[in-house]
Amino acid sequence: MSGSEFFSQVFSLCPDAINVNRLGDGLFLAINEGFTRLTGYTEEDVRGKSALDLQLWVNPEDRR
Repeated sequence: MSGSEFFSQVFSLCPDAINVNRLGDGLFLAINEGFTRLTGYTEEDVRGKSALDLQLWVNPEDRR
């Protein structure tokens, strides 16, 4: 199993919420099922958006 295959399986199967975002603007690049269960947002919901767009930060300054 390659490193990328291993990461993909861990990412997908982990019960915890995991998301991958761009550092500069926080745009979502990928989420797992744990993220969907916790937030209710699907991959389609977050595509092209950031956590700030979805108001996931209690204090938006923490993102900055």
